[in-house]
Amino acid sequence: MNQIGVAHYAGIGGPLSRNTQLKAKITGELAGEKPVVVINVQQSQEFILVRGVIFSELEDYPEVRTRISKRLRVLADTGTDPGS
Repeated sequence: MNQIGVAHYAGIGGPLSRNTQLKAKITGELAGEKPVVVINVQQSQEFILVRGVIFSELEDYPEVRTRISKRLRVLADTGTDPGS
């Protein structure tokens, strides 16, 4: 059994062991836990290119472009779409 398992089963607690357990969960070192993977799509090269194409095509429609831009900003900041 690894050190994290020993500390857990021995009842040794406290912030350090809890932080160690959380780190182990995130990195997948704790048995039975899968690593946490976070993918920020908004920073991917593909999303940036698609967004550029969309806004380029909307140049002739400034009012629509502005509305979409505002909604995307709110969506990025809050995770919710104000228009739905």
